[in-house]
Amino acid sequence: MKIVLVHSGKAFLPEIYAYQTYLEGKGHQVSVQTAEESATQAGRPDLYYRFAGFLRHRLSPDVPEIHEYASASVGAFPRVKNLFKSVASARPVGRVFLNTFVKDQFHFPAKAPFLFRDMGADQAFLDQRGHADKIYDLVYAGSITGRAGVLECITRLAGKGLRIGLAGTVTEQELVIIRSQPCIDYVGRLPVADVPAFIARARFGLNFCPDIYPYNQQTSTKVIEYLAAGIGIVSNRYAWMVSHAAQNGYGFLDVSDIDSVDSLVGVPNAILDSERARQFEWARLLERADLDAFIRRCSHSNNTGSVA
Repeated sequence: MKIVLVHSGKAFLPEIYAYQTYLEGKGHQVSVQTAEESATQAGRPDLYYRFAGFLRHRLSPDVPEIHEYASASVGAFPRVKNLFKSVASARPVGRVFLNTFVKDQFHFPAKAPFLFRDMGADQAFLDQRGHADKIYDLVYAGSITGRAGVLECITRLAGKGLRIGLAGTVTEQELVIIRSQPCIDYVGRLPVADVPAFIARARFGLNFCPDIYPYNQQTSTKVIEYLAAGIGIVSNRYAWMVSHAAQNGYGFLDVSDIDSVDSLVGVPNAILDSERARQFEWARLLERADLDAFIRRCSHSNNTGSVA
């Protein structure tokens, strides 16, 4: 099949290239495009696989679509947004959801088949296990600006004497705060390919999630990547974090309990062994979900793409 993976161009989607590799390995011809690029692209694909926000219209009336929802709506009035998307979105031949929580936030008609697909980690994170010198106590690579509480948490821990590696885009005001902390090594925004090696140079990785709907029920990609890279986890305590740790048999440090570097010593079950961590690798995760079979079934079940 000729499949086009379609994204908005706004969100960072580490899974999209994992999808491309996986589907090409199943014999498909796969390209990655924005919705704007797809609208002007010559030639007709067999399927559009769209990473959903609000998808009001199909890209082509005669090409079936699968819509993926990795998150419930966020921002102001998220539940109202979920309801609006449920009744006003274009109709796909199938839907993919992060988990049952995300699926249950919407009220799509039951006719279209669906699949659950959790977040994974690139093989590059697993490849770093045991190959990097530990120069940081704690590391954080990702969004800082607009993430309430993240910078405050990082500066508090730096003030306790933890050596922190920090990567991401910040404002000038945030940069002033960061540079006032001698224990923070800020390296700017890293290329995606450099993130696994950067993370692996720390003993622990920081996960900080606002304990609010819907974030507190959705998978933290950072946690998955830390587990794959073989480092421990420091996190605030919230529903998904507690549940995921219990289900997968690892411990994490509550960020509020860290008073000094000594707080990072002797954490039981902090690091998963390589084989247990490999369950989170994208190739295995997509194989377990059997995404290829789902796509083939959906695309062949209704070539007009008009199921509810």
